[in-house]
Formats: sequence, C-alpha cells, structure tokens
Amino acid sequence: MAALDAAEMERYLKALPACAAAPAVHSTAALHSSIESLSPEKRALLLDRLRKRKAVE
Repeated sequence: MAALDAAEMERYLKALPACAAAPAVHSTAALHSSIESLSPEKRALLLDRLRKRKAVE
C-alpha cells in the first residue's frame, strides 16, 4: 500500500463542495464554544495544524 500525501489529501478535501447539513459558524462566540467542546487532544492537533499553516503562508 502506498503512503498518502497529506498535502494532496488536504487539497482534495478543500476542493469538495460544502455539505448543506454542515453547521455554519457565524459568530466568534459560536466558534469559541465549538473549539471549547473539542477534547484536549483534538485542540492540540488543531493548534499544530494552524501553526503549520501559518508557517507556510
């Protein structure tokens, strides 16, 4: 089995159309509460991904 390219997978996922059933975050408070609902492990993964994205930009 060949290894997956993470960057290519991310581009693919970003190219997919948004799901109509996906909840939209319209306010800072809603975003803050949704982040707070994440487990500490998922918050750490999100922070790591954001840091990597910032380093690339």
